[in-house]
Amino acid sequence: MMVKKKRRILEITTFKIKQKLNEEEFKKISDKFHKFIEKQIGFEHRMILIENNKWYEIIQWRNIDFAKDASKKAKKENECKEYFEAIIPKTAHSIYPELVKMY
Repeated sequence: MMVKKKRRILEITTFKIKQKLNEEEFKKISDKFHKFIEKQIGFEHRMILIENNKWYEIIQWRNIDFAKDASKKAKKENECKEYFEAIIPKTAHSIYPELVKMY
C-alpha cells in the first residue's frame, strides 16, 4: 500500500478588520502576529493583501498538520490576541488548498 505524501498547503483566510483601525495600525498588529507565526514548525512564508476593505492572509505551510497546530497555538497565545481582536469574527473564513505545482 502506497502512503500518500502530505503536500504543502496554503492557508488562505479572508476577513475584515474593525472600523476603528486603519491600514497602518493593522499592519503593525499583523507584524506582531507574524513574529509568532514565523517561529512555528512547518512555516514557510506569509503575506497579507487588501482589496476593497477585504483582507487576505496567505500562509504557506509544509503540510496541513503544521497549519492546524499553529492555528491552535495562536488562539491560546497572548501575543496573538490583539491580531484576533482586530478582525470581525463573522467575516473570517479560511480554506486550506494543497499546493499541486508552483511555476
